[in-house]
Amino acid sequence: MRGALAQFGHVVAGVQGLRQEDAAGWGLLTVPLAAWWWLALPMAAALSSPGCAVPRAAVDTLAHLTEAAFDLRGATLARELGFDVPSGRLSPAVGMQVTAHLRKHA
Repeated sequence: MRGALAQFGHVVAGVQGLRQEDAAGWGLLTVPLAAWWWLALPMAAALSSPGCAVPRAAVDTLAHLTEAAFDLRGATLARELGFDVPSGRLSPAVGMQVTAHLRKHA
């Protein structure tokens, strides 16, 4: 059901020439109208659903980029924090120590 609403929302946004963010805004604006007119509720859900995918995709991309940056520079970060790291890849044990250190100093 959720996928169908998201697909319908994409179609509505595409037909109206709206960006997904704009469609989500219009969806939120139609929610109060649902108190007087029941048909506004499905319209609000259909318009809001594509806008929910945009932040989720952005957070997913940020998580992948952060993980990739740490994979590339994790050993350097551990050395700069004062951990004894041999040349090469960061071991899981030292990685857990770095994580514990960073969480304590956040």
